[in-house]
Amino acid sequence: MSPENRVRGALLTFISSSSQLLVTLQLGLISLVYFLPEFVEMDTLLTNALRLLFVLLVLLFTFAWLKLPLLVRWVDKLNIKSAWKEKVHVWESCTPRDFFVLWYFSLFRYIFFTTQQIIVFYLLNPWISIPELFGLSALSFLLITIIPSIALGELGVRGGVNIAVFGFAGLLSSDVLLATFTLWFVNLVLPALMGAISVLFLKYKRTFNLREK
Repeated sequence: MSPENRVRGALLTFISSSSQLLVTLQLGLISLVYFLPEFVEMDTLLTNALRLLFVLLVLLFTFAWLKLPLLVRWVDKLNIKSAWKEKVHVWESCTPRDFFVLWYFSLFRYIFFTTQQIIVFYLLNPWISIPELFGLSALSFLLITIIPSIALGELGVRGGVNIAVFGFAGLLSSDVLLATFTLWFVNLVLPALMGAISVLFLKYKRTFNLREK
């Protein structure tokens, strides 16, 4: 991107990234509404109260995300001078349709990765129902998202969370770790390697072309 558009691009990227986070929170909290009594023993009144809280959180997060362009008005009232303050108005160009399109794309991406996880876990343990695997996957994605981690420790976090979540369904820790490593390698390591090789190839090609000139 040209230098004058980089800040605007970063601001628009934030909306896109927050859309993926919203989908993860929505489906994860809905899954928690269903599985809460299975994980924690508590009386019916408290269970229903927590379920109501999770539903309200889903609605709150959804409403807040859809109203992100309104933050521009608050930013305008801040007594600061910054290039970001002016360029944040790019959010005002986003229409409700843009937000819903982003949300649908994020949902599709979420379903794609969830389907991957369901297939791998189902191959290891075919006696588990698909709906249960979907709910547990949504819960694991939620926990992985809200637990802070660094890149080097991400595999450990994923493994620990999946052992706790899928162990509830009776999966062996060895099977959970094997599935977690497989998905981590396919979705993170391979694309990173391909990206690094592509960058090296482009640099080599550019250097070679400059030498020819």
